[in-house]
Amino acid sequence: MPTRLPGAHPDAAGTTFVAWSTVARSVAVRLFDEAGRAIRTEPLDPRGDHRFERHLEGVKAGALYKLVLDGDETPDPYADLGELATGQKPGRGSEAERTLAINLGLAMDDMAIAPEIYRRAREKGIGTWLPL
Repeated sequence: MPTRLPGAHPDAAGTTFVAWSTVARSVAVRLFDEAGRAIRTEPLDPRGDHRFERHLEGVKAGALYKLVLDGDETPDPYADLGELATGQKPGRGSEAERTLAINLGLAMDDMAIAPEIYRRAREKGIGTWLPL
């Protein structure tokens, strides 16, 4: 079977969950009922190269879940890049807040929004040049 990308991959028998983390020693999937109550937490199996994966029988497409890294439940994303760039949602409120990028692999979206991000950064005089 080919290597799957991170995420949830439903099939006729259940769902395969795949995660990738360079820092977590353990990864699990916490499943929720329709009311948002946690019903069970299932550990994923380490596969090497920072990958964790497990097929859970009976977990259907659309199941509500969150990943649990080293015992800590990951929060839901606050906004996507488009919402931040267009001002639909404000960015950081203070220097103490951090931005976490969850790159889902939609390169065309990234390329479409990149010029606007660059323009706004230049206008505000912010950003850091990195040597390439």
